[in-house]
Amino acid sequence: MELLAQFFSASLLAIFVENLVLSRGLGTSTVLFSARGAKPIFMFGGLLTLMTTLSSMAAFGVNLLVGSLSFKAYVRPLAFILAMTAIYYIVYFTLGRFMKSGGEYIRRYLGYATFNCAVLGSAYLVINGKYDIIQTLGFGIGAGVGFTLASLLIAEGRRRVEMAAVPKAFKGLPVTLLYIGILSLAFFGFIGHQLPF
Repeated sequence: MELLAQFFSASLLAIFVENLVLSRGLGTSTVLFSARGAKPIFMFGGLLTLMTTLSSMAAFGVNLLVGSLSFKAYVRPLAFILAMTAIYYIVYFTLGRFMKSGGEYIRRYLGYATFNCAVLGSAYLVINGKYDIIQTLGFGIGAGVGFTLASLLIAEGRRRVEMAAVPKAFKGLPVTLLYIGILSLAFFGFIGHQLPF
């Protein structure tokens, strides 16, 4: 029961308190790319959740291997990127083998879901948070779900702003960035002025 509580507390922490997009500012350009309607957001969010979970678990393993080295600060980023690349190829070829229909869309956007700062940032947050394996799994899933939630909120905000009377100088990207900033301030109210690194 305690393991389940640790899993859910790490997931909720990643979704609401340490949201990658709204609290940490990670993956904002990816959100703007993926926020084009509910179905693409859920598909991209599912891919990103898979990749944050697998990359967080790989980061946990990599940290066990290189954590005792005196030069770990130099080796760890390279090891994380190599682990993410290996996970990308495993998932890519697995999807190509077992998903014939619909797999083309997923394989096309798998690179965007793998190689972005949200996935790498979640791996670093897991290591800096000194989580155990259950908390790492929960944080990886929660990071992807939090990214999807932020994408849905931003897509809805973009839809509403497009229908509103916005001055010409603010149309498009400027008003979207203002909306993301205001939404980030609202999420920042959950945690106050200090983020645990």
